Amino acid sequence: MVRVESIHRLACNTRILLTIVDELAAKGAVVKFVNTPQLKVTTKEDRAMLAIIAPCAQLVRKSIRERQMGASL
Repeated sequence: MVRVESIHRLACNTRILLTIVDELAAKGAVVKFVNTPQLKVTTKEDRAMLAIIAPCAQLVRKSIRERQMGASL
């Protein structure tokens, strides 16, 4: 099992996220997200849900990065 705090901590975009999850699943690992424990990635429906939620996580990641850049100026 791979435990990750949140989706945006695992990958910076949807394509990479799905690739990582698929590669881990191929090796027999299950990904669990601490801040969204109800989100599982074990079925094709779960993977579809992850693909829907991932862009929101990507937006969060971008916002965090922008705030960090603003703070360093």
